[in-house]
Amino acid sequence: EDLESALQSAVEPTTQLVMLLTPTRDCKRVYSIFKTLLCTTIPCVSQVVQSRTVRKRQVIAEVLTRIILQINAKMCGPLWQLDLGPTFDKTAMVIGIHDHFDGASDTLWLGFCASM
Repeated sequence: EDLESALQSAVEPTTQLVMLLTPTRDCKRVYSIFKTLLCTTIPCVSQVVQSRTVRKRQVIAEVLTRIILQINAKMCGPLWQLDLGPTFDKTAMVIGIHDHFDGASDTLWLGFCASM
């Protein structure tokens, strides 16, 4: 109820994103209340981060990068973008292929992506 009243008073129609840093205890309950409110009552893009996630000092740069990528995707921004500048003077498609060999199961995986 405190979370609901705090969101009702703080989130305005011009609010673009609400980010919540959850405590370690009751995080599932808080997450459920938060997401339900922001998906039904107060429509707004939201991101939830557990406090224990940002306490990982050894990998903090990786953690913050992933959070930023998630937020950017929710805001309909590009996850990765290349500025090729004058390299291509005409419209071009960039294609990427990555392979991964799983030695345990003796399986080869291929991944493909392409620009539009």
